[in-house]
Amino acid sequence: MSLNLPSPAPLNRRQDMVRIAVLLLLLFMIVVGAVPHYLKGQWSGSKPPKVEGLKTLQSFVQGELQLPGWEAAPGHKIKIGELEWFQHVLHSGSSAPTSAPTSEAISAPTSGASEETVSEAIVLLRGQKWPKDRPQVEWTDLKGDQRWKEDKISTLQVGTTTPRWFRAWWKMESGTILTMAVAQWYAWPSQSESAQAWSGHWSSNVWFWQDWENQWKQHKKPWLAVVVMIPMEPLGDITTVEPQARSLVEGIQATLAQLHTIH
Repeated sequence: MSLNLPSPAPLNRRQDMVRIAVLLLLLFMIVVGAVPHYLKGQWSGSKPPKVEGLKTLQSFVQGELQLPGWEAAPGHKIKIGELEWFQHVLHSGSSAPTSAPTSEAISAPTSGASEETVSEAIVLLRGQKWPKDRPQVEWTDLKGDQRWKEDKISTLQVGTTTPRWFRAWWKMESGTILTMAVAQWYAWPSQSESAQAWSGHWSSNVWFWQDWENQWKQHKKPWLAVVVMIPMEPLGDITTVEPQARSLVEGIQATLAQLHTIH
């Protein structure tokens, strides 16, 4: 009587599967152990990883914002909630005022913008200052401080940039409703060698994984929080200003792409 001995191949396959499972478990334990320290800004070395181009980015944030078709009034620093931003008020054509706007510009948006033409926009910039800085609660902090209501929430896709896109509005004590179309996103230098050198997304989670990959490559890059606000007719149709919003997103990302010292 012959014995049907099992082939050694299945055993080898089982051993390979065990090895793979062990490796995956080790990798999982490394990630789980490292991520909390990463989120707290704690690195295994004595110093956090060096971030390229922080001074260049801050010069951009605080400098004159130059976008095609727009004139920028002198910008200034404002505090929104617990965070500091740099505010730029843009006017189309030759309508820019000669004096700097007050810090109340953000909380008192101009109403009455026509459906076809946008003559004014506000851009808020908050760039990374220190190696340990990470995107945190910019959008929540902004909404809480301004106390606006949000609706018509969606996203825009502008090249490799995905801003959050929505209508924000306030009801004043007088009964007047002030309304703005808002696009907000985090921008960072992309990994590709294409002409569009900056990417972006409204979610800090997307930035997190990109930054994690950069750390593994020992090639950290800075981030920039951007908010574009376009005054609208009270509770107007947000789609009527979407082309202008897309143009501003594209213009800001293209301007960032010119910061060659960051790449």
